[in-house]
Amino acid sequence: MSQEYEKDSWSKEEAETIFLGQEEFLIEEVLLSYQDTEDTEWYLAKLLQLTEHSSLSLREAVASVIGVNTEYFLYECPEPSLKILNRIINNLSRDKSKDIRREMKEVKERYDL
Repeated sequence: MSQEYEKDSWSKEEAETIFLGQEEFLIEEVLLSYQDTEDTEWYLAKLLQLTEHSSLSLREAVASVIGVNTEYFLYECPEPSLKILNRIINNLSRDKSKDIRREMKEVKERYDL
C-alpha cells in the first residue's frame, strides 16, 4: 500500500469497519490518516478502543499518536475529549509492553497528568 492516502480516503463508516477488523497495517494507516480530524472526540474514542487491541504494533501506534499529539489534544479539545485522552493514557500506562508504559510515563510527566 502506498503512503498517498488522504484522510478523505476513508469515510468514518469505513474507518469504523476497518478498526473492528484484524488488518493491522490498514488499521494503522487509517489511524494515522485521521490524526488531523476535526472530530477529536470520535478519533480519541477509536484510539481508546485500540488500546485494548491484541496487536502490540497497533498499541504502539496509539501510544505514538498520543505521544506526538498530547499537547494539541490538551489545549485544543473540549472537556469530553480530555476525559477520553486520560482513559487512553491510563490504559496504555498498564500495557503489557514496558516500552509503551515508559512512553506514557514520559507523557504524564511532561504534561503533569
